[in-house]
Amino acid sequence: MRLVPSYAVAVYTAEQCRFYDSCKAAELVALQSIDQDSSVPDTFQLSAIHQTLPLESLSQHVPVLVLVPDAWLTVSRSQVDHLIPVSLLPLAALSYATEITFLPPEAVQFSYSQVSLSDKRSELTVFACSSEWAEQLCRPFHGMAKNCVIMPFSQWQRMKPSSRSWSHCKKQALSTYQPEKVKSQKTRVLLSYLLALSLLVQGSALGYLFSLHKQTEDAFLARQEISELQAAWKAVRIENDFTQSVLSAVQAFPRRVQLLAVNSDGVKAEIRMMLPESDLDTIFIGWQHQFPQWLWEVNHTSQSAVSMHNNAEVLDVSISIFSG
Repeated sequence: MRLVPSYAVAVYTAEQCRFYDSCKAAELVALQSIDQDSSVPDTFQLSAIHQTLPLESLSQHVPVLVLVPDAWLTVSRSQVDHLIPVSLLPLAALSYATEITFLPPEAVQFSYSQVSLSDKRSELTVFACSSEWAEQLCRPFHGMAKNCVIMPFSQWQRMKPSSRSWSHCKKQALSTYQPEKVKSQKTRVLLSYLLALSLLVQGSALGYLFSLHKQTEDAFLARQEISELQAAWKAVRIENDFTQSVLSAVQAFPRRVQLLAVNSDGVKAEIRMMLPESDLDTIFIGWQHQFPQWLWEVNHTSQSAVSMHNNAEVLDVSISIFSG
């Protein structure tokens, strides 16, 4: 499977124009041998070069970077006693370009680079040509290329291989003066900052929302655990209160009541005792008034027994109590 290059490189010399794929760095090594002092071809020579173009080797619908010898362009190198602000560089470069080409601003294409020197000075290099000449150089590629830009070969040589992406090359290539370009760049930078800030705020808000949701879930689980503990505690408390009430009631029996057994599981109690029949009604009526929520079940284990002391009838009774 053949890799599709990110862009094509068209290299002009005085005799021909050759194509290279940008993704094949090994082939571009041959570009080091280009004669930078080759004379500028006239219209007929340029047409002859175009006739020999191997357009069939050009990938369809890819951008084309046209490299030309520096001698084919007008070059100005000037030392400035201060570093030109980035916002003023396009206008300063345009001033030099129009001065060296003797063309109006709308008819010139140019590129520039600024190098900082010692003592706060800088060197401004401007490459320029007429828009008509740039059109002639790119004309053969208009029908097939997605885009076409021109760059002096020395500028290409100074670029690091890692920075030779199409977007970077397009920024460094020749272009007409665009007074709104700096403003649009500032606008894009500002918008990117606003977008980043918006994403940061939204991300923070979303993170805070997730944090609140997690805290709410933790609080709900903690509350549920507390509620379960409270319910269990209340249940134990109720059971303990019931058992305690039963024991307190048993302890209040008269001395003539003989207690045989007391059992309780917290919700049910069973009391077995022997007592005079007359005391049973008194105790039972008293309990019903004191604990109206209890349910009762009275069983006579035996019919009767005779006390050895006063010959009174004694009952063997089992009372089951249920908490209401």
